[in-house]
Amino acid sequence: MLPVVLVLVLAACTPAATATPPTETTPAEELPPAAALEAQRWLADQLGVTVEEVKLQHVEQTEWSDSCLGLGGAAEICAQVITPGWQVVFSVNGQEYEVRTNEDATSIRMQPIGS
Repeated sequence: MLPVVLVLVLAACTPAATATPPTETTPAEELPPAAALEAQRWLADQLGVTVEEVKLQHVEQTEWSDSCLGLGGAAEICAQVITPGWQVVFSVNGQEYEVRTNEDATSIRMQPIGS
């Protein structure tokens, strides 16, 4: 009986075969969310450039403090409700642009440059 217990104790202490850790992907390899692609098209239209000229730099899922994505103007009424969405940074000809969207990009706004 003692040898069986000893074998079980030793087996429990022996490290199991280690699994291969998941391969990390870089942001360039990940597909951006649909909202980021819609923001890219929107920014291209705003700037009068092709979509290919609008380079995706960074995408981050976030929650905005209001329905105006935190960018409401002084004369604008924004619902004070947490709005899930995306913060997307693009570059066009060396200039960076921050574009904010709600979750499905039905609302898109651009953070003023230098703010």
